[in-house]
Amino acid sequence: MPDRKRGTSIRPLARVLDASDRPAWMIDADGKLSYLSASCQGWLGVDIDSLLGRNTRRVPEPDSDLDRLARSLAAPLGLAERGQVHHRVAPPHLPDADGATADAATSANADVLFLALDERGTEVLALAGHSPPPPTTAEQAVGMAIRKQLDRWQTQWPPLAQLPGTMGESAVAARLRRQLLLAGSAHEHLMLVGPVGSGRESAAHAIHRHRGDKSSREPRSSRNPPSVQIPLVAVDGGLMDAELLDATLAPMVHRLGEVPASEATVLLRNLDQMPHDAQGRLQQTCERFESRLWLLAISTVDGESLRADGCLIDELADRLGVYSIRFTSLADRAVDIPVIATAILQRRRSQSSGQAERFSRQTLDVLVSYPWPQNLSELDAAIRHAVRTATGPAILPTDLPLAIRTYAAPDPGGGQGPNLNLDAALSKLERQLISRALDQAGGNRAEAARLLNISRGRLLRKLEEQDADK
Repeated sequence: MPDRKRGTSIRPLARVLDASDRPAWMIDADGKLSYLSASCQGWLGVDIDSLLGRNTRRVPEPDSDLDRLARSLAAPLGLAERGQVHHRVAPPHLPDADGATADAATSANADVLFLALDERGTEVLALAGHSPPPPTTAEQAVGMAIRKQLDRWQTQWPPLAQLPGTMGESAVAARLRRQLLLAGSAHEHLMLVGPVGSGRESAAHAIHRHRGDKSSREPRSSRNPPSVQIPLVAVDGGLMDAELLDATLAPMVHRLGEVPASEATVLLRNLDQMPHDAQGRLQQTCERFESRLWLLAISTVDGESLRADGCLIDELADRLGVYSIRFTSLADRAVDIPVIATAILQRRRSQSSGQAERFSRQTLDVLVSYPWPQNLSELDAAIRHAVRTATGPAILPTDLPLAIRTYAAPDPGGGQGPNLNLDAALSKLERQLISRALDQAGGNRAEAARLLNISRGRLLRKLEEQDADK
């Protein structure tokens, strides 16, 4: 009999479970499958030894069909709190050796009873063939519904599983997913435009990985000779002049010159702050290695606006104008926040960070109503704080950072009065924000423009207008 119980002493129980026609499995404290009964093989349609040791919580890199099958056997939310949970498991249908999808009957859905074997609910025994009762509380039902929505999304869009900003059911999330997959399937220059903290750089790295994976999977006959992928080079446009850019790109340029079949990608941060001499040098490098050097440029302002403001040279604007992806602020996607927050929490749990496994309904209300000025990066930091603070299975409003849990939306009618002047009020607010940004940036206008989420050229025009009004 294969050793399917490594590191355990459950052989008497295993003999009973193996003799049953109902599938059963165990998950260890690290979230890995440590045992599967003999009937699991017929139910899942795969060699059960190939699933041993696979993680049911964490999404690995790269992600495989067997890894996704293992995650479908994960314990559901509420187990640590209740000790036992009924859950319907729907294993994905895996292709066979000839590439054909297995018959649905081979891996049919099953009602499963999950039993916690320790106080934290990390060691689990799962027994199939038990019909689930109704959810105990409405709050747990909400958490399970969000988790089901997230599981469905991760199954449908596996290449984007590490990008919380692409999660959700809104039209913005659906558009972003389609655009990122399209960008990852074709080698082309790309602009990623949006506010700070909106997930642009994480998306750029995911696109680069997907392009590399796609190239490696292409048959050799279509790439003659096979392409050599040079590691991604990241540069900060706000810190570059032409000479420093040459020094930064020198190893990559040398490799491109030495290996004709090589390809490279430059991740360009803060394009809107890049000096013209550095832009010109970058354009020359792209012309030298046309169709082998690709740009992934990150900016808070789109290329045509940068061109109009005189912040982007025409040649580079034309090169980057073929395809762009716009990221919106998190406040404009409030409907997606519960799913995004749950995905971030799930990632924290997979890293053995804290014991919280869901958000209370009151906490979700707080997360949805907060404006998130720093977008995804601020949400991630808030959840990291809450995970460290929470003492139970649910994150409560009191577990969130003080600034978030005490936030109160402004009263839209609180400032009404007979002598309001909209233009004067906006002008005064604009002056205050510009002054504050310049103070925070130590007088550096490029950095102040980044803080204000506008281009440097637009900031200079605002300062000229203020000087003229004095």
